[in-house]
Amino acid sequence: MEKDTKYVCRRRKVDNVYKVECTDENALNSEPEKMYCLFADESKSGGASGLGFGIQSGKQIPVLKCFPDGEFKKEIAKALHAKQKNIKIVDD
Repeated sequence: MEKDTKYVCRRRKVDNVYKVECTDENALNSEPEKMYCLFADESKSGGASGLGFGIQSGKQIPVLKCFPDGEFKKEIAKALHAKQKNIKIVDD
């Protein structure tokens, strides 16, 4: 079951990535939850063949994918072969 907490989210677009910071509307001094979102294509395809004849069909469906700040740091650390605690993200 989802929480009934209301959030205020600020969104900033940087190239093709959206940086989103959400804060609890009722909490006074809470740290914002940060995440990074981007649109990716999910492809669906299908086909049929028979007696040497075949058809192929497909379509690209845009899907919004969001990654929490911790997941973002985790993937960067993995790519750099470093510890996550040694990664510092500086936003411009």
